[in-house]
Amino acid sequence: MVLQAAIAAEHCSATDFTGTDFHRVVDLYSRLLSVDPSPGFALGRCVALSYAAGPAAGLADLNEVLALRVLDAYPYAAAARAQMLQRLDRTADADLEWTRAARLARTTAERSFFLAQVQLSP
Repeated sequence: MVLQAAIAAEHCSATDFTGTDFHRVVDLYSRLLSVDPSPGFALGRCVALSYAAGPAAGLADLNEVLALRVLDAYPYAAAARAQMLQRLDRTADADLEWTRAARLARTTAERSFFLAQVQLSP
């Protein structure tokens, strides 16, 4: 709980998204994973890593997490992968992942958001 609060505090203390200390967030997620190896926390670490070290590093880490197959039905795992691919200018691959996220979506709002990302891809 304390580590989760520390992660939230890092996000809240930044004046904007770019002000977030993502290196610190990665460290906190790594510590959290050592005491609670949750797939959701692993996903959070991958996303933070993509901002701390770049989308290629985050994607490599995410691909390792996804290889465990525990997040196959989780739409936000596909969306995270899509977003990293998009940041790497791999638009066609990103669009496939956004579409996959839409198929896995649990609400109409989620589905609409994910599909809108496909339409926004250059």
